Amino acid sequence: MTFQSRTAVAALIAILLAAPSASADTIALWTFESNTDPTANNRPAEAGSGTASVNTNGTISSPAGPGSAKSFSSNGWDVNEYLQFSTSTLGFRNIAVSWDQTGSDTGPKNFSLAYSVNGTSFTEFASYQVANEGWSSTGTDASYGGDKAFDLTSISALNGAATVYFRLIDTSTTAINPNVAGTPVGTAGTSRVDNFTITGDPVPLPAAATAGTLLLGALTTRRRTR
Repeated sequence: MTFQSRTAVAALIAILLAAPSASADTIALWTFESNTDPTANNRPAEAGSGTASVNTNGTISSPAGPGSAKSFSSNGWDVNEYLQFSTSTLGFRNIAVSWDQTGSDTGPKNFSLAYSVNGTSFTEFASYQVANEGWSSTGTDASYGGDKAFDLTSISALNGAATVYFRLIDTSTTAINPNVAGTPVGTAGTSRVDNFTITGDPVPLPAAATAGTLLLGALTTRRRTR
């Protein structure tokens, strides 16, 4: 290998080692726009792969989202009932989730976000509250509140997992009703979710392995051009 070739390869390796990690990619996304049965459970992701489902004693429906035609909704909420989203994070790390959520005045107000890698043992990550945002298919998503976002990069168990599960769990009997504090959740009270998104950073090849591949490629090219 000539001095120039060695210098070029060394420069490529230095660039590779100094390069920042890739930006976060969408692993799975549920918009619910492709669903043709408004009462169906087990909704597939529109981007990536995975399943969304709801575990309540009520009726599932697909009312308008925040500036979109459809969302994922149910009434009949009791404490510890939930919406669940699952997908694979193989090849990804630094997992984060975001979504839009609203409810009717008699729908549940208090929720927690929980995660699992086996579908049975769940760990609560955060608690949050839901308001009645008055979603409509007109306007845009930015016209409404109700957006939630949580960074789970500190949870290493979610990195590169065959299946991860996220649950939005009703944690109390308190309804959203902004006028009467402590109003109980009603049988007809709904909670509605849209645009549930799971993101992560692609896991890069080990630097040493990639550098070796670059070196081998450079040597091969040199041999062919001699």
